[in-house]
Amino acid sequence: MSWLQRHVPLGAPLTITSWRKVAIGTWRSATDASIYLMLEVNAEPALVLRVGPRLESVFVFSVDGEAISGIRVVRNPDKLARIDRHLATLY
Repeated sequence: MSWLQRHVPLGAPLTITSWRKVAIGTWRSATDASIYLMLEVNAEPALVLRVGPRLESVFVFSVDGEAISGIRVVRNPDKLARIDRHLATLY
């Protein structure tokens, strides 16, 4: 046990979800201004990535029980523009 663990009450360890791991993996630096939004696309969970005001990517996750069985990434500018227009009506 380290000195820090013996003398500083750190509390319970943080649980990092699989969604957070995907988000962390896309950060370019510690000061990255990316914004993430969770939503559903075609009844599947999705993670939306914005860099500044621009919609950068949409990650759509296929889930089988408790496991992610597939990830589809939308990067097509035409599709992203359509998604962005739809998001503007929601938020």
